[in-house]
Amino acid sequence: IKFVSDVIDILPVDLTVFPLADIGIQLMIPTQTEREIDITVNNDFTINCSLLDGADEVKKKVNVSRNDLLRLVGAWISVKEPSEYPRL
Repeated sequence: IKFVSDVIDILPVDLTVFPLADIGIQLMIPTQTEREIDITVNNDFTINCSLLDGADEVKKKVNVSRNDLLRLVGAWISVKEPSEYPRL
């Protein structure tokens, strides 16, 4: 719980928290468009990040560091069109 709380504290956005069946936790960050960010904190303390545009997964990165997570969230929130998608 402390690890997830620390992850939530570093993110500069409002998010929704969902428990997962395998004892992990999913964090969902909606943006002002159809895009969203799904972050999964696994029970082994690894972090996965998926960038979604509508129902389509655009990018997915497994085992993301906290610094990379901040960079990805900031980049994805500022995207205005597909040509600006951040590199993972």
